[in-house]
Amino acid sequence: MKIYHIAINEPWSSKLQNGDNIIHGHIVKVINEQTLIYQSDINVKFGKSGGNMFLIEPVQLKKFNFSDLSTKRYVPVNVYLVKTYSDIIDEQQLTIEAKFVFSGGLIEI
Repeated sequence: MKIYHIAINEPWSSKLQNGDNIIHGHIVKVINEQTLIYQSDINVKFGKSGGNMFLIEPVQLKKFNFSDLSTKRYVPVNVYLVKTYSDIIDEQQLTIEAKFVFSGGLIEI
């Protein structure tokens, strides 16, 4: 299984609690070519919100999709914090509950 990290690009000044701008974790589930769920190794705070589950979508939906992960080492993404996640929550419910937190890149390690 390939390992991916998320680099925070925008907002430019965003840093994690450890001063880094890289989130370490793993892909939990590829929901479809445009949406995946990512779990970070630690809880990450964004203002008053925080957690370790993220919904991720490519920035340019027509140019990138997650079927490209086998051939791409970097995919520009928008990252949304998901407060609660389970395999039984459907995609529509996830997108309703998800809160945009940053733009960045999904990077193969």
